[in-house]
Amino acid sequence: MRNIELKARLPNRERAIRICKEMSGARFEGDIRQTDTYFKVPKGRFKLRVCEPGETYLVYYEREDATEAKGSDYHIEFVR
Repeated sequence: MRNIELKARLPNRERAIRICKEMSGARFEGDIRQTDTYFKVPKGRFKLRVCEPGETYLVYYEREDATEAKGSDYHIEFVR
């Protein structure tokens, strides 16, 4: 699969949620807390992600180190 990652600051969360609702009719369903544990591997990146509430899965991906938006190819394997 392919992913594009962009990290940005969100100074006003409530405003962002309201704009999403106004623009697309989206509804806020709640927060998900993610805990990532990274493993050193010879190539790419490998992590265990635990989501609360949610699922637990392993993710392998390859991505360049960059400050701007970046793409990555990844593979997910669900644990439970």
